[in-house]
Amino acid sequence: MQPVASFLQQLAEPNSRFGGGSVTALTVASAAALLEKFLTGGPKKRIRAVRNRCAGLVKKDAEVFAGVVKALRPKQLAPFKSALNRATAVQVEVREYAKEVATGCRTAKIQVPYIYHSDLACALSLALTAAKSAQGFIRANEAWLRRKTRDARDG
Repeated sequence: MQPVASFLQQLAEPNSRFGGGSVTALTVASAAALLEKFLTGGPKKRIRAVRNRCAGLVKKDAEVFAGVVKALRPKQLAPFKSALNRATAVQVEVREYAKEVATGCRTAKIQVPYIYHSDLACALSLALTAAKSAQGFIRANEAWLRRKTRDARDG
């Protein structure tokens, strides 16, 4: 559990490179891991791939958002737009994976013994929450981009 504790400590630091986008990706990875326990064959391989990709998106989100912050400094619109589009693309990917995991949970519920439905319910809740969170980041980034574009045009 040391890596989890270490990540949480880093997340709690005031100047942490990790933020809500990274946590959203980690949430999808966690939901996928819970779901994966109940799958076999091709579906298990697919959800494992989703889990691994989302685990990688934890770091990628931090890196691309650091690029957004860096692009704010020179106050030039083009680098900012590019960086914000990259950050938004990560959350679009996270949202789509979250939806896939949620669908997998609903499908698995039919085949999984009742005593394990609480794990599936947990995975489904995590996936749905992560999809909503990712959508919030997407909307916030789009609004931020519109504001910056308007400010540059009017400014």
